[in-house]
Amino acid sequence: MKLRKFIPYIFLAPAFSIFLIFIIYPGVLGFIVSMYRTPYSFGQSVFVGFNNYLSIFETTSFLDALLRTFLFSLLVVPTIYCFSLGLALLMTSPSVKAKSVLRVFFFLPSVLSGVITALIWDWMLNYDFGFLNNLFTVLGLRNLPFLLNPTYAFLSLVLIMSWAASGFFMVIFIAGIQSIPQELYEAAEIDGASTFEKFTFITLPMLKPTSILVIILSTIQSMQLFDIPFVLTGGGPGESTTFAVEKVYNTAFINLNMGLASAMSFILFLVFLTIGILQFKVSREGQFLA
Repeated sequence: MKLRKFIPYIFLAPAFSIFLIFIIYPGVLGFIVSMYRTPYSFGQSVFVGFNNYLSIFETTSFLDALLRTFLFSLLVVPTIYCFSLGLALLMTSPSVKAKSVLRVFFFLPSVLSGVITALIWDWMLNYDFGFLNNLFTVLGLRNLPFLLNPTYAFLSLVLIMSWAASGFFMVIFIAGIQSIPQELYEAAEIDGASTFEKFTFITLPMLKPTSILVIILSTIQSMQLFDIPFVLTGGGPGESTTFAVEKVYNTAFINLNMGLASAMSFILFLVFLTIGILQFKVSREGQFLA
Protein backbone atom coordinates (compact mmCIF):
# COMPACT_ATOMS: atom_id res chain seq x y z
CA MET A 1 0.00 0.00 0.00
CA LYS A 2 2.82 2.39 0.82
CA LEU A 3 4.46 1.67 -2.55
CA ARG A 4 1.25 2.46 -4.43
CA LYS A 5 1.24 5.96 -2.94
CA PHE A 6 4.60 6.68 -4.59
CA ILE A 7 3.70 5.31 -8.03
CA PRO A 8 2.29 8.66 -9.35
CA TYR A 9 5.43 10.46 -8.18
CA ILE A 10 7.62 7.88 -9.91
CA PHE A 11 5.86 8.55 -13.21
CA LEU A 12 6.11 12.32 -12.67
CA ALA A 13 9.80 12.18 -11.77
CA PRO A 14 11.21 12.20 -15.38
CA ALA A 15 9.11 15.19 -16.45
CA PHE A 16 9.81 17.04 -13.21
CA SER A 17 13.55 16.35 -13.56
CA ILE A 18 13.59 17.76 -17.07
CA PHE A 19 11.65 20.82 -15.90
CA LEU A 20 14.03 21.29 -12.98
CA ILE A 21 17.21 20.88 -15.03
CA PHE A 22 16.24 22.84 -18.16
CA ILE A 23 13.83 25.47 -16.76
CA ILE A 24 14.24 26.10 -13.04
CA TYR A 25 18.02 25.75 -12.78
CA PRO A 26 18.83 28.00 -15.78
CA GLY A 27 16.29 30.55 -14.53
CA VAL A 28 17.80 30.72 -11.05
CA LEU A 29 21.32 30.82 -12.50
CA GLY A 30 20.31 33.61 -14.89
CA PHE A 31 18.93 35.67 -12.03
CA ILE A 32 22.20 35.21 -10.11
CA VAL A 33 24.23 36.26 -13.16
CA SER A 34 22.06 39.38 -13.48
CA MET A 35 23.47 40.54 -10.15
CA TYR A 36 27.01 40.71 -11.55
CA ARG A 37 28.85 42.92 -14.01
CA THR A 38 30.70 40.66 -16.41
CA PRO A 39 33.73 42.26 -18.13
CA TYR A 40 34.12 41.98 -21.89
CA SER A 41 37.04 39.57 -21.46
CA PHE A 42 34.89 37.21 -19.34
CA GLY A 43 37.28 37.69 -16.45
CA GLN A 44 36.41 38.12 -12.79
CA SER A 45 32.78 39.18 -12.33
CA VAL A 46 31.89 41.99 -9.94
CA PHE A 47 28.78 41.89 -7.78
CA VAL A 48 26.65 44.97 -8.51
CA GLY A 49 23.29 43.98 -7.01
CA PHE A 50 20.36 45.51 -8.88
CA ASN A 51 22.50 48.04 -10.80
CA ASN A 52 21.99 46.08 -14.03
CA TYR A 53 18.23 46.45 -13.62
CA LEU A 54 18.58 50.16 -12.90
CA SER A 55 20.74 50.66 -15.96
CA ILE A 56 18.02 49.11 -18.13
CA PHE A 57 15.61 51.87 -17.10
CA GLU A 58 18.28 54.56 -17.35
CA THR A 59 19.03 53.66 -20.97
CA THR A 60 15.89 53.29 -23.07
CA SER A 61 17.24 50.93 -25.76
CA PHE A 62 15.78 47.75 -24.20
CA LEU A 63 12.56 49.51 -23.25
CA ASP A 64 12.25 50.72 -26.85
CA ALA A 65 12.76 47.16 -28.08
CA LEU A 66 10.13 45.92 -25.61
CA LEU A 67 7.66 48.58 -26.74
CA ARG A 68 8.41 47.68 -30.35
CA THR A 69 7.66 44.05 -29.48
CA PHE A 70 4.29 45.01 -27.98
CA LEU A 71 3.43 47.06 -31.08
CA PHE A 72 4.43 44.14 -33.30
CA SER A 73 2.18 41.77 -31.33
CA LEU A 74 -0.73 44.22 -31.47
CA LEU A 75 -0.50 44.17 -35.26
CA VAL A 76 0.37 40.52 -35.78
CA VAL A 77 -2.19 38.85 -33.50
CA PRO A 78 -5.33 40.37 -35.14
CA THR A 79 -3.83 39.73 -38.58
CA ILE A 80 -3.15 36.07 -37.79
CA TYR A 81 -6.62 35.74 -36.27
CA CYS A 82 -8.36 37.13 -39.36
CA PHE A 83 -6.19 35.20 -41.84
CA SER A 84 -6.47 31.86 -40.04
CA LEU A 85 -10.21 32.19 -39.40
CA GLY A 86 -10.82 33.17 -43.02
CA LEU A 87 -8.82 30.18 -44.26
CA ALA A 88 -10.67 27.87 -41.86
CA LEU A 89 -14.05 29.12 -43.10
CA LEU A 90 -12.86 28.61 -46.66
CA MET A 91 -11.63 25.08 -45.93
CA THR A 92 -14.94 24.10 -44.29
CA SER A 93 -17.14 25.57 -47.00
CA PRO A 94 -19.07 22.93 -49.01
CA SER A 95 -18.48 24.87 -52.25
CA VAL A 96 -14.68 24.57 -52.10
CA LYS A 97 -13.13 21.64 -53.96
CA ALA A 98 -9.78 19.86 -53.39
CA LYS A 99 -9.77 20.84 -49.73
CA SER A 100 -7.07 18.33 -48.78
CA VAL A 101 -4.62 19.83 -51.26
CA LEU A 102 -5.45 23.37 -50.24
CA ARG A 103 -5.08 22.57 -46.54
CA VAL A 104 -1.59 21.21 -47.15
CA PHE A 105 -0.76 24.28 -49.25
CA PHE A 106 -1.90 26.72 -46.55
CA PHE A 107 -0.36 24.71 -43.69
CA LEU A 108 3.05 24.30 -45.36
CA PRO A 109 4.51 27.71 -44.29
CA SER A 110 3.98 26.86 -40.62
CA VAL A 111 6.32 23.84 -40.81
CA LEU A 112 9.18 25.79 -42.40
CA SER A 113 11.97 26.92 -40.09
CA GLY A 114 12.32 30.63 -39.42
CA VAL A 115 15.62 30.71 -41.31
CA ILE A 116 14.08 29.20 -44.45
CA THR A 117 11.13 31.59 -44.18
CA ALA A 118 13.50 34.57 -43.88
CA LEU A 119 15.55 33.43 -46.90
CA ILE A 120 12.42 32.97 -49.02
CA TRP A 121 11.16 36.45 -48.20
CA ASP A 122 14.61 37.97 -48.63
CA TRP A 123 14.46 36.77 -52.22
CA MET A 124 10.89 38.05 -52.56
CA LEU A 125 11.49 41.52 -51.08
CA ASN A 126 15.05 42.35 -52.16
CA TYR A 127 15.24 45.88 -53.59
CA ASP A 128 17.50 45.07 -56.56
CA PHE A 129 16.54 41.54 -57.65
CA GLY A 130 13.52 40.61 -55.53
CA PHE A 131 10.53 38.96 -57.17
CA LEU A 132 8.06 41.66 -56.13
CA ASN A 133 10.25 44.55 -57.29
CA ASN A 134 10.95 42.76 -60.59
CA LEU A 135 7.18 42.42 -60.98
CA PHE A 136 6.79 46.15 -60.25
CA THR A 137 9.38 46.90 -62.93
CA VAL A 138 7.49 44.82 -65.48
CA LEU A 139 4.29 46.69 -64.58
CA GLY A 140 6.06 50.04 -64.92
CA LEU A 141 6.02 50.80 -61.19
CA ARG A 142 8.92 51.95 -59.04
CA ASN A 143 10.74 49.60 -56.69
CA LEU A 144 9.80 49.68 -53.02
CA PRO A 145 12.48 49.48 -50.28
CA PHE A 146 10.71 46.72 -48.34
CA LEU A 147 13.74 45.91 -46.19
CA LEU A 148 15.53 49.27 -46.37
CA ASN A 149 12.82 51.57 -45.02
CA PRO A 150 12.07 51.28 -41.26
CA THR A 151 8.28 51.41 -41.68
CA TYR A 152 8.23 49.07 -44.67
CA ALA A 153 10.55 46.60 -42.93
CA PHE A 154 8.40 46.55 -39.79
CA LEU A 155 5.16 46.04 -41.73
CA SER A 156 6.84 43.42 -43.92
CA LEU A 157 7.70 41.42 -40.81
CA VAL A 158 4.07 41.67 -39.67
CA LEU A 159 2.89 40.15 -42.95
CA ILE A 160 5.65 37.52 -43.01
CA MET A 161 4.87 36.41 -39.47
CA SER A 162 1.17 36.25 -40.31
CA TRP A 163 1.90 34.22 -43.45
CA ALA A 164 4.12 31.81 -41.54
CA ALA A 165 1.75 31.21 -38.61
CA SER A 166 -1.75 31.37 -40.11
CA GLY A 167 -1.70 27.80 -41.45
CA PHE A 168 -1.15 26.33 -37.99
CA PHE A 169 -3.97 28.33 -36.43
CA MET A 170 -6.19 27.54 -39.43
CA VAL A 171 -6.08 23.89 -38.36
CA ILE A 172 -7.17 24.85 -34.82
CA PHE A 173 -10.07 26.90 -36.20
CA ILE A 174 -11.10 24.06 -38.52
CA ALA A 175 -11.35 21.73 -35.52
CA GLY A 176 -13.41 24.34 -33.69
CA ILE A 177 -15.78 24.90 -36.62
CA GLN A 178 -16.30 21.18 -37.16
CA SER A 179 -17.25 20.77 -33.49
CA ILE A 180 -20.19 23.19 -33.82
CA PRO A 181 -23.51 21.25 -33.94
CA GLN A 182 -25.01 21.41 -37.42
CA GLU A 183 -28.49 21.57 -35.89
CA LEU A 184 -27.84 25.21 -35.01
CA TYR A 185 -27.24 26.11 -38.65
CA GLU A 186 -30.25 24.10 -39.79
CA ALA A 187 -32.48 25.90 -37.29
CA ALA A 188 -31.08 29.26 -38.42
CA GLU A 189 -31.80 28.43 -42.07
CA ILE A 190 -35.38 27.56 -41.19
CA ASP A 191 -35.67 30.97 -39.49
CA GLY A 192 -34.36 32.61 -42.68
CA ALA A 193 -30.95 33.69 -41.34
CA SER A 194 -28.41 34.88 -43.89
CA THR A 195 -24.85 33.57 -44.17
CA PHE A 196 -23.53 36.65 -42.40
CA GLU A 197 -26.07 36.27 -39.58
CA LYS A 198 -25.16 32.61 -39.10
CA PHE A 199 -21.48 33.57 -38.90
CA THR A 200 -22.16 36.44 -36.48
CA PHE A 201 -24.63 34.74 -34.14
CA ILE A 202 -23.55 31.09 -34.31
CA THR A 203 -20.00 30.58 -35.59
CA LEU A 204 -18.23 33.38 -33.73
CA PRO A 205 -19.88 32.79 -30.32
CA MET A 206 -19.31 29.03 -30.54
CA LEU A 207 -15.65 29.64 -31.46
CA LYS A 208 -15.02 31.72 -28.34
CA PRO A 209 -12.83 29.14 -26.52
CA THR A 210 -10.94 28.43 -29.76
CA SER A 211 -10.46 32.14 -30.40
CA ILE A 212 -9.01 32.66 -26.93
CA LEU A 213 -6.59 29.78 -27.48
CA VAL A 214 -5.48 31.21 -30.83
CA ILE A 215 -4.97 34.67 -29.32
CA ILE A 216 -2.91 33.28 -26.43
CA LEU A 217 -0.67 31.13 -28.61
CA SER A 218 -0.17 33.78 -31.31
CA THR A 219 0.67 36.42 -28.69
CA ILE A 220 3.34 34.20 -27.13
CA GLN A 221 4.71 33.29 -30.54
CA SER A 222 4.90 36.88 -31.77
CA MET A 223 6.55 38.22 -28.61
CA GLN A 224 9.22 35.51 -28.73
CA LEU A 225 10.02 36.08 -32.41
CA PHE A 226 13.76 36.07 -33.07
CA ASP A 227 14.93 34.04 -36.05
CA ILE A 228 13.00 35.70 -38.90
CA PRO A 229 13.99 39.35 -38.19
CA PHE A 230 17.51 38.28 -37.17
CA VAL A 231 18.13 36.59 -40.54
CA LEU A 232 16.01 38.86 -42.74
CA THR A 233 16.81 42.36 -41.48
CA GLY A 234 19.41 41.90 -38.74
CA GLY A 235 17.28 44.19 -36.57
CA GLY A 236 17.53 47.05 -39.04
CA PRO A 237 17.27 49.49 -40.63
CA GLY A 238 18.71 51.07 -37.50
CA GLU A 239 16.85 49.23 -34.74
CA SER A 240 13.40 49.45 -36.33
CA THR A 241 12.98 45.65 -36.31
CA THR A 242 15.06 44.85 -33.21
CA PHE A 243 12.66 43.14 -30.81
CA ALA A 244 13.18 42.29 -27.15
CA VAL A 245 14.60 38.79 -27.62
CA GLU A 246 17.11 39.97 -30.23
CA LYS A 247 18.11 42.86 -27.94
CA VAL A 248 18.95 40.34 -25.23
CA TYR A 249 20.95 38.29 -27.75
CA ASN A 250 22.91 41.33 -28.95
CA THR A 251 23.67 42.41 -25.40
CA ALA A 252 24.92 38.95 -24.44
CA PHE A 253 26.80 37.79 -27.54
CA ILE A 254 27.65 40.98 -29.43
CA ASN A 255 28.34 43.39 -26.55
CA LEU A 256 29.44 40.46 -24.31
CA ASN A 257 27.56 41.83 -21.28
CA MET A 258 26.08 38.70 -19.75
CA GLY A 259 24.99 40.38 -16.53
CA LEU A 260 22.94 43.04 -18.28
CA ALA A 261 21.53 40.49 -20.75
CA SER A 262 20.46 38.27 -17.84
CA ALA A 263 18.69 41.23 -16.22
CA MET A 264 16.89 41.92 -19.51
CA SER A 265 15.90 38.26 -19.74
CA PHE A 266 14.48 38.28 -16.22
CA ILE A 267 12.42 41.41 -16.94
CA LEU A 268 11.22 39.79 -20.15
CA PHE A 269 10.27 36.69 -18.15
CA LEU A 270 8.20 38.82 -15.74
CA VAL A 271 6.46 40.51 -18.68
CA PHE A 272 5.65 37.16 -20.31
CA LEU A 273 4.49 35.75 -16.98
CA THR A 274 2.14 38.69 -16.42
CA ILE A 275 0.69 38.39 -19.92
CA GLY A 276 0.31 34.64 -19.50
CA ILE A 277 -1.54 35.00 -16.20
CA LEU A 278 -3.89 37.63 -17.62
CA GLN A 279 -4.60 35.56 -20.71
CA PHE A 280 -5.13 32.46 -18.55
CA LYS A 281 -7.72 34.31 -16.46
CA VAL A 282 -9.47 35.53 -19.60
CA SER A 283 -9.35 32.00 -21.00
CA ARG A 284 -10.94 30.52 -17.87
CA GLU A 285 -13.68 33.17 -17.91
CA GLY A 286 -14.20 32.66 -21.64
CA GLN A 287 -14.63 28.90 -21.20
CA PHE A 288 -17.06 29.51 -18.35
CA LEU A 289 -19.13 31.93 -20.40
CA ALA A 290 -18.98 29.97 -23.64
